[in-house]
Amino acid sequence: MAIRTVTVKIRIKTPEGKRVYANPVWETKGRLKPLWARVGTKAELHPEGVYCLRYGDKWEFCGQHIDVVTATKLRREQELEDAANNPAPITSINQSGPTILEAMEKYLAKKATMDFIIGKEALAPKTICGMRGQIEAFQRACGKTYMKEVTGQDLVAYFSKHRVQANLNPAAPDYTEKLRKRNVTVKNHYATLRTFFKKHKINIADMLEEEQIPHCKGRTPEAYTEEEILKMWAAARPEEK
Repeated sequence: MAIRTVTVKIRIKTPEGKRVYANPVWETKGRLKPLWARVGTKAELHPEGVYCLRYGDKWEFCGQHIDVVTATKLRREQELEDAANNPAPITSINQSGPTILEAMEKYLAKKATMDFIIGKEALAPKTICGMRGQIEAFQRACGKTYMKEVTGQDLVAYFSKHRVQANLNPAAPDYTEKLRKRNVTVKNHYATLRTFFKKHKINIADMLEEEQIPHCKGRTPEAYTEEEILKMWAAARPEEK
């Protein structure tokens, strides 16, 4: 329930030296009797008294001037009324935590730094640039801001877009090889995103069906001929053999 009530209290000092809160004394409705407090059934003057406002779990001290107390009380009541009538929008849990681009900067900064404790070398600037390009391209394509907003559909659409952009012609003689290279590219993008999101406890593999995870066939190796093997053995130094 929204808080709308602002209560006026006065902090006074007891004969024992303790600071306690008491109800103030009102001359008329809305008009305080300056520095008077109601202690039990008696009204007492307390020159040392300090007025304060209480609303919800907050306490706000207003000093000793009753005009200041009254004006502050009215202002706080109006603010609470406005807040009750116009509640702040509830932020989705998916729109919390780091944004994709913020997380990327921290992730790449760490990748670009040598870790002397565990002996992990920094990645080359060219590699960092490539990873940045892949993550930024995904963020632009999906249009999401926060890491937690990303869904499996975003990933599938991104991979599909890459395949479509290749504009491959099935009738072309080199179609098979170009398609293989395109699938290698898509798989590399998937691997980069998977590692990146995993650093933030998000497993994108769980968002995808098995058939939606990019795969690629390895290049068919070209075997050396018997004649080529003999030439290599003949040219090899003893340590190379």
